[in-house]
Amino acid sequence: MSFISGGTSFGRTSINRGGFISATGGTITTDGDYKVHKFLLADTGTDFVVTGSGVVEYLVIAGGGAGGSTYSGAGGAGGFRTATNHGVTAQNYTITVGAGGLTTHSSGSNSIFDTITSTGGGGDTNGAGGANGGSGGGSSHDLSAGISSPVTSPVQGYAGGVGYVPYSDPKISGGGGGGAGGIGAIAPTASAGGAGGVGRSSTILDGSTDWYAGGGGGGFIRAGGTAGAGGTGGGGATGGNGSVNTGSGGSGLQADGGAWGSGGSGIVIIRYQFQ
Repeated sequence: MSFISGGTSFGRTSINRGGFISATGGTITTDGDYKVHKFLLADTGTDFVVTGSGVVEYLVIAGGGAGGSTYSGAGGAGGFRTATNHGVTAQNYTITVGAGGLTTHSSGSNSIFDTITSTGGGGDTNGAGGANGGSGGGSSHDLSAGISSPVTSPVQGYAGGVGYVPYSDPKISGGGGGGAGGIGAIAPTASAGGAGGVGRSSTILDGSTDWYAGGGGGGFIRAGGTAGAGGTGGGGATGGNGSVNTGSGGSGLQADGGAWGSGGSGIVIIRYQFQ
């Protein structure tokens, strides 16, 4: 199974290092000698119940942050954490899948599997800069954008972008939200929002490449402005929401009094060899 780490793709290989296991919980599919368990927002609070001991691969993505509805900064993506060598034993592991930020300026919620916590994406903070999170929220002018916090190794996300600098109106155009694979862009002009940071890809689900955790596109206040593009992986643009089940950020405000985007819900996926 391949996954992306620091921009490098790793090939699909056997991950069994400690004996075969069996487990229940979530939506289960079979992929050759492997089982794959997918947990969505509706599954939060349910258990991944393990029999035996061994090693699993996981992908844990938190909920994305919301963009601003008064100011124009975009939401950052939820934290993206993945590895192929996580040891498990016979017990119940309660899964938490983070919701996206659903009210204006709000950050996303954390996703948790065992000792692994991915942090919800930072939102726009209503004129006080971007919030910190798995990936940072974009700011609505030249205040500080949010950063990826807490710091993990490898990183779970990147910083948001700042709004237009210099500014004459503190709400004029917003920076893009940070993505799991790159920073959000600075707003390039007074009437154009910054693009959301790129997400990251994984093949854990079924061997095909799926993208997750893109930053939202920055918004604008003046009529006739241009929205920043959403980051690859599901980031919202043009008043749009972050895509569900990807942990992507929502877009900033699109024109004074117009639409903004909520954050996308996260996802937890666990894969292991069963025979």
